[in-house]
Amino acid sequence: KRLAEEELALHSKTVAQLKDMLKLNDQKISGAKPELIARVAEGIVLGAPVRCPSCNGGKPNFDRTSGVYTCPGYMEDDEFMHCSWSSYNLHRTSWKE
Repeated sequence: KRLAEEELALHSKTVAQLKDMLKLNDQKISGAKPELIARVAEGIVLGAPVRCPSCNGGKPNFDRTSGVYTCPGYMEDDEFMHCSWSSYNLHRTSWKE
């Protein structure tokens, strides 16, 4: 319920404002406005997810339906580094406003 309330409050923000909030918290800034709103709301309510504990480069995705975090991997220079890490637990830090 709190996630839905935060998402509703974030609709008035611009895409640039949402991306600034995500950058400040070292989160992914790609995606359409609804994705950015969801990512910021999750950060505000749950905290900012840290980088993948397995590869140390990827920024894990959170599936609200299953509650599972998965790492998509990351780019290192011009090479994509794959990662297959997944878990129900991931450390999150306090969200910076």
